[in-house]
Amino acid sequence: MVDKSLKDMTFEDYCQTVFNTKKRFDKPEVLKGIRVVSTTQYILGPACAAYLSELGAETIKVELPKRGEPMRHTTPFNEPFLYPLSRWMPEKGTGLGFFGANPNEYFLSLDFHKPEAIQIMKRLAAKTDVFAENYRAGTFDRWGIGYRQHVQMNPRVIYQWMGGFGGWGPGRNRASYDILGQAQGGCFSITGWHKEYGGMPSKQTIWIMDYWGGAISAFNVLACLYWRDNVSGKGNFLEYSQVHGAQRHLTDFISLYGKTG
Repeated sequence: MVDKSLKDMTFEDYCQTVFNTKKRFDKPEVLKGIRVVSTTQYILGPACAAYLSELGAETIKVELPKRGEPMRHTTPFNEPFLYPLSRWMPEKGTGLGFFGANPNEYFLSLDFHKPEAIQIMKRLAAKTDVFAENYRAGTFDRWGIGYRQHVQMNPRVIYQWMGGFGGWGPGRNRASYDILGQAQGGCFSITGWHKEYGGMPSKQTIWIMDYWGGAISAFNVLACLYWRDNVSGKGNFLEYSQVHGAQRHLTDFISLYGKTG
């Protein structure tokens, strides 16, 4: 029901009142009380965690010691050195790209190769609603902190894994970045300038497959939170593939290709 004081306003005044930015911190947070543990890197995984934190979730980012995750060292001038990850290290400070991908979070440093770090992760898992990661498929399972281990400690945990080519099948062990997701998902087929005119395919200038994948993964988590809290009482294991995500928003072009070649 609309407040009586707002009822007779013009639409513009109504919007300015309802969406008053000075009162943005007074509004309820949808995910207040939900805890997310993010062991993500680059943009795909961090975007998922960032969207959840913007909705009010308490998000804890876990990184390897000393160097942290690669986005801490990303600038417009050194990005080529990070694909694949090199030994390049900044002299000091953190790249601005990291802050854009990881807002509203707490930070924790753990070496997953050490038994004591694994024990800390297990203690976190027992108190966590959502666990997000985008290491190569099966990495955390081998370390003893994958979904199959999490669910034994916390049956309500929602485990969101994100990668380029899925957690099973021929591409499961391949690392992926936004440009690979765009290329192999088919986005390159509708960008750039056609070769008949002397051109070539081109990637989107923003990391669209990373941010799109983060948004879809966050959407998956929200759906699973609803299902857990209102239907089943149990968590779940979720998988997101960049290639599948790219194809999901190319539906018209896939149909066109099927008809005309």
